[in-house]
Amino acid sequence: MDIASIGGILLAVVGILAGMMIEGGNIGQITQPTAAMIVVGGTMGAVMLQFPLKTFLAALKQAMRILSRVGRMATRC
Repeated sequence: MDIASIGGILLAVVGILAGMMIEGGNIGQITQPTAAMIVVGGTMGAVMLQFPLKTFLAALKQAMRILSRVGRMATRC
């Protein structure tokens, strides 16, 4: 994983948390499993509509590879 990927993830997390704080929300509102299911399921469905199954599965495989690397990097620190 390159530095831009790590920076993008951090920027996304900080942006979400800052938006929640500005609106007066609490962290519990964005950590609900049902909300995650709706967002992830809807996103995956939209991607599957736009791309062939072969492309979708290849992207999913790469995402899993990237996320597993992040986990291994975190355990080293």
